[in-house]
Amino acid sequence: MSSVNRWLAVPVAILVVLLIVESAVLPTEAQSLSAVETTLESLRGLCLEDFFEQSFRALMLRDPEGISYFGLADYYGVRNDRLTDISIAYTEKTMDLEAGIFEILKSYDRDALPERLRTCYDVYAWHLDAKVRDHPYKYHDYPLNGFLDFNVPGAIEFVFTTIHTLHDRDDVEDFLARLAQVPLKLDQLIEGIHHRAELGILTPKYILTSARRKIDSILGVAGGVIRDPTHIPVTRSPAYAAFASGLAKIDSLTQSEKDAYLERAETQFVEDYILAFWEVHELIDELLLTAPVEGGATTFPDGEGFFANELYRLTSTDLTPDNVHQLGLREVERIVGEMRDQFAAMGYPRDASLGRLWDLSSPEEDTYYNGQHGGGSCGAAWLS
Repeated sequence: MSSVNRWLAVPVAILVVLLIVESAVLPTEAQSLSAVETTLESLRGLCLEDFFEQSFRALMLRDPEGISYFGLADYYGVRNDRLTDISIAYTEKTMDLEAGIFEILKSYDRDALPERLRTCYDVYAWHLDAKVRDHPYKYHDYPLNGFLDFNVPGAIEFVFTTIHTLHDRDDVEDFLARLAQVPLKLDQLIEGIHHRAELGILTPKYILTSARRKIDSILGVAGGVIRDPTHIPVTRSPAYAAFASGLAKIDSLTQSEKDAYLERAETQFVEDYILAFWEVHELIDELLLTAPVEGGATTFPDGEGFFANELYRLTSTDLTPDNVHQLGLREVERIVGEMRDQFAAMGYPRDASLGRLWDLSSPEEDTYYNGQHGGGSCGAAWLS
């Protein structure tokens, strides 16, 4: 495939990667603060197509779980043996890299580009601009939770139950290598919780309660009372079950090799998985003692700025929160007016409440709601 044709696919690739958790890889000795500037220096002066490829690669390599999710390990020449780092230090370096890449991109003359590359430029520019706009609010979230989109405990489990499939010996070794990194990643989660608290971002009780339920589910003890984590059978863990099931299907391994891997995995799941998650479980119990009841953007420092930024990122418009609210009010007024016109045309009183009009036009015995009789009362409650 030519470089031109390859980069015609960049907009789709970038939009897909927007779904990837936004973090950095586990640090190595070769990766330091100066490494960010070294990377940026290597990107300066490239032709635009090469800049697209090399800068995007630099960003992708900072999310090994994302690389595994999209099946890009072979393409980038890496193993599926690392977890995505969420430490404060490395996250800050990632933000430096994002900002630097955006500045380099803006140095290209967009208007001088052929039309086939302008779309690539525009999509990448919007993506990087959104990243940089997010930087002041990077820690305006609750990474320890049981149901929101960015959920570190759930993300870890997802790696081992869904993303990391087993097909050969390398997959098994990579799985176990990742498993050994769980304590470090959960330590980074705890670091992030404390960092957010210093910024005035406190996880509310209902979020922490959901996180505790999630961890119970991850350990396979949902609904039970566990006082000693060493008594939790590893076989209850969905991640262990996924490993055992995948291992059993690898024809290239002998039964004795599979047995040895299972024994090794059982030890690791106790030491690196169950006990590590239990430390987070205990942290939640501690945090619940002083956790606030309320949460969300209104409790964040510069919550209005955060909310406006989220609105821009999710809608790609310059509408303010008040603009959107007023738009919603106008649309509700318009829709209600049209509904009243229809009710009036059927002979019903125009000044009755919508709930009353629904009841009048939808007798209980003649309507269904979710497959059940009684739609009138349900509809009335919904419209009142």
